[in-house]
Amino acid sequence: MGTHQQEFLERFKVVFSARFPEKTAWSGGQVLANTSGLEPDLLLRRDGVPRRGERFELGDLRCDIGNSTVIVEYESDAMAVHNLLKYWPYTRGELATTPVNSIILCHFSNWSSYGSYRDLWEWLLKRIAEDSSHKVEFMARQFDHGGTDSERAGRSLSQAIDWITEKMNEVQTA
Repeated sequence: MGTHQQEFLERFKVVFSARFPEKTAWSGGQVLANTSGLEPDLLLRRDGVPRRGERFELGDLRCDIGNSTVIVEYESDAMAVHNLLKYWPYTRGELATTPVNSIILCHFSNWSSYGSYRDLWEWLLKRIAEDSSHKVEFMARQFDHGGTDSERAGRSLSQAIDWITEKMNEVQTA
């Protein structure tokens, strides 16, 4: 994990904790408890052998709070569509693990990159939202991490926390 990413995620936790002072256990990264995978298709592996640990990371940062799991994905540069796409089979219960709480996903990337990547992400999100096969409610939104602009990053963090608050309230009243 890069230094800028680590600093941003630490800042996110501070801003989040100011709004939600309940004790939250943060996790994330490529530890076994934060990964899952599809059944490997051996025809798509060299010599028909899957590599050990070949799984999807389910968030750079995550915590359970109330009936929701808040997940943060961070891209140092352009929006990576696979970091949204992997949540589709996850919410449908088609990965090795199935979520038990509603998922609120904040996806941060550098908005000085091509906007077409973010357009494709938004298009994909709409297709996922139209799928009625989810085992849990899934909400996602993309944000600009601001690059090296600390003020822009602060505004995005505030917007993300406001959005999370709104979505958590929707989950509580549903």
